[in-house]
Amino acid sequence: MPSPRSSTLRRWIYAAVFAAAAAVLVGNRGFRAAVKNFLQLRSVGAQIAALDKEEKTLKERIKTLASDDAALEHAARKELGMRKAGEIEYRFPPPGPDDE
Repeated sequence: MPSPRSSTLRRWIYAAVFAAAAAVLVGNRGFRAAVKNFLQLRSVGAQIAALDKEEKTLKERIKTLASDDAALEHAARKELGMRKAGEIEYRFPPPGPDDE
């Protein structure tokens, strides 16, 4: 059975090692910068993945619009508000909660 004195000494040694490690990690600007850069790298990696996915979707849409005249006409009408010459556009307000 360890003596109370050796147990107390062991606690002081653990506390000193922990304090030294904390001082090195917290007080070291290089370590903090490395952690900050690592977190920023993860964030940028996620943004790149999202942009790659968006790029793929947009390339597919370009391919569809270039090859399908009906899809191109639908996009022009829906997104740009275009209409054919002489065509009349009717707009109806969406039904309200009382209009059932």
